[in-house]
Amino acid sequence: MTKKNQKLKWVIVYLGKDLNWWVESISDNAFWSPDEDLGIIDSRQIAYLLDLFYSLNDYSFETEQLAEVFFKFTITAKAPCRKGHIRLSRYYEPYQDADKALFWLPDTSDGEKSPYSDFVEHITHLQVQRLNDIHPLKQPLTIEDLEGDVQEKQEDDLIEGRPTHCFNELRYILEYSPKGHTPVLEDAEEIDKEMEADDGVKIISEAEEARLEDVIASEEYEPIKEER
Repeated sequence: MTKKNQKLKWVIVYLGKDLNWWVESISDNAFWSPDEDLGIIDSRQIAYLLDLFYSLNDYSFETEQLAEVFFKFTITAKAPCRKGHIRLSRYYEPYQDADKALFWLPDTSDGEKSPYSDFVEHITHLQVQRLNDIHPLKQPLTIEDLEGDVQEKQEDDLIEGRPTHCFNELRYILEYSPKGHTPVLEDAEEIDKEMEADDGVKIISEAEEARLEDVIASEEYEPIKEER
């Protein structure tokens, strides 16, 4: 584990108006700039993405790769935090062994050479290969076709005044299908149930959701003494 990774111990996150979680502060300032819009993936989004990742299993994709791309965090019990925010602590065990809901933070350190950037490029190539196999077209699909579609969606996000969350970026790639070929996606609730049963991913329960809502809605505020 690198020195940088050892310093990354906690993050404080908030739920945005787009219903995605975003990072406000982090234990390692060398890892993240306050000027950067850094999203973090919650447990339901993790389950949904894992279901999509499975479609790439026959194309050299292994779920073990995820440990090199995402830092895992859990909700810190009774951690004081200002209204509307939640403090998460680093989780070091395999995500399959977690007995509580996890959050995944993409490793975007080193910019375009980051593990996350390499991962996005990797799954883009695999998705194009997969789609060319299942959708025999006169003109084979290219990397540029998929990347162009994703870029259009990201530009739409910016036009609507919001950055593209990492969950949406991955979803844009994994849900992409050539025009005229619309993928059939399962109901989100069924995906949640299957992922919890088949992969061991802990989904946030109704009770946990209620606790999160209580934390976010709390009027109490106690500043955190942040240790770096």
